[in-house]
Amino acid sequence: MVILIDSGSTHNFLDEAFWKSLKLPISTQDCFEVKVANGDVLQTKGACHEVQIRLQGTLFQMDLNVFPLGGCDVVLGT
Repeated sequence: MVILIDSGSTHNFLDEAFWKSLKLPISTQDCFEVKVANGDVLQTKGACHEVQIRLQGTLFQMDLNVFPLGGCDVVLGT
């Protein structure tokens, strides 16, 4: 799993293709629009709630918004 920590992002994101491979449940009631770097506004697919990710031995539980990222598997906002 490739994780990008993005201090400019206000939310956590999970790549749509990676989500499909993990087969995590998704809540489609939690969709919202995201403005990406080129100025386009895209819609998230929904959110996976309480996903557990272990980073350097520490377990984190977080909500991940499903979105086509392309360059990494997860983006963690700050």
